[in-house]
Formats: sequence, C-alpha cells, structure tokens
Amino acid sequence: MVRAIETARSGLKPRIAEIVAAIITAGTLIVVVVTLHVGARLERTAIDDEIRVAKTLTAELQKDQSQIVEQAAIEPALLGFKVAALEALDFDEDKRATVPNTGVHAFLISPQGRLLAATISGEPVAPELPSEIAAGALALAAAVTARKNDGGVSRFGSAFAGFSTVSGRLAVVAATPLVQPELADSAPGVVVALRTLGESALRDLADSYGLESLAFAGSVSAPSGQTILPIAGLTGATAGALVWRNANPGRC
Repeated sequence: MVRAIETARSGLKPRIAEIVAAIITAGTLIVVVVTLHVGARLERTAIDDEIRVAKTLTAELQKDQSQIVEQAAIEPALLGFKVAALEALDFDEDKRATVPNTGVHAFLISPQGRLLAATISGEPVAPELPSEIAAGALALAAAVTARKNDGGVSRFGSAFAGFSTVSGRLAVVAATPLVQPELADSAPGVVVALRTLGESALRDLADSYGLESLAFAGSVSAPSGQTILPIAGLTGATAGALVWRNANPGRC
C-alpha cells in the first residue's frame, strides 16, 4: 500500500512540473501579447497624432498664403504688380516689406479667366501660366468668382486656397477677389499667389511641427517605416503626399 502511494506520488511529480511549466509559458505568452498590443496601440496613437499635426500644417500653409493674397488684393504692388490704375492711389512703399513675396509667383486674372499680369518675387514677368498649374490656377480663380470651394480648395476668409505641384515640388496656392475692380476689365478680377515648398522649406516645417524627415512624394504609397498624408490638388485630383518617418513612442 505504501509502495503504491509512493509510486503514484512519483508519477504526479513530472505532471505537476509539466503543468507549472505550461502555466508559466502561457503566462509569458499572455504578457508578450499584451505588451505587443499595448505597444501597437501607443504607436498607432502617436502616428494618428502626427497625422493631425500634418493636417494642421497644411491648413496653416493655406491660411498664411491666403493672408498674402488678401493684402495684395488691396495693394497689388505688394506682389510687384504695376498697374496704371494704381498711380492715383496713396501706396506706401514701406508696406512691400511686410509681405513675404520672395519665391512667390503671382497672377492677375480677369473674371473671364484671362491672364492680365504676372510677377515672380515681386518683379513683373511675361504674363503666362505654366502649363502644369494652369488648370489648377483657373479652377481656383473660378472658385473665387463663384464664391464656392470644391475638390481640393478650402476657404479662408475672403480667400480660397489649395495645393498644386510645380516641377515635382509641392506648391501652396491662394486667390482672392481684387478690391479695385478697375484693375480687371471693370469687374472684380482675381489675384493668385503661388509658393513652392523646396527641401529647405520642408526641413523648417519638419522642425517646427516635429515631423521627422518630412518630404513630398508624387505617389501616395507609404514606404516602409514611414507615414503619409495624401494631398488633394486644386482640381480635386491627388497631387501627391507629405511623407515622414513613423512615430516611435519609445524614442526620446
């Protein structure tokens, strides 16, 4: 009888060890799964936060560009337009320094869609719309005239703004009605201002908004380890995407 009990006990010991080992293994797996799940949620939250930041960035770019055209609608000379009708106006040349026109391509467009004048960085140039932005600029001017925003066009006060591309670079574009109707065939025309965002500008934005390695891509596919925010163009079609390195919650 004693031997039978001892034999039973000796047989239980390996089983108990196996059960304990199984419990420890299962517990470890649960901890690993929970840790991975929590880590994934934290990373997803961080990425979502960065996407919201990127959306804020694009809205601020459009808002800033809108403020430029709103000022130029009152004083077109701020963007370098030399119009005879302005000679009688009391224009303060010192005001020109208050509008950042370096690198800005500006256009005066009539209500009928006819290009009246153009400037680059405040200097008059031949009135010609680059073919790659012509459709978008005219769509934006039409939105201003109709006072209705469609597709990739957003409204900021009296101005309308959106994005386009110039030579593969992202460009922010804004337009608003001219305050002086005599500048455009005796009817309120439109002033359009475009500014491209090169690598230097994107680096500055990356630093300001905390988006690591911010860049613009012509496609909307996300490379490995990166996050994208698709950008709609002025005509409503996708112009490309802002791309930056994925958020890492464990990064200092």
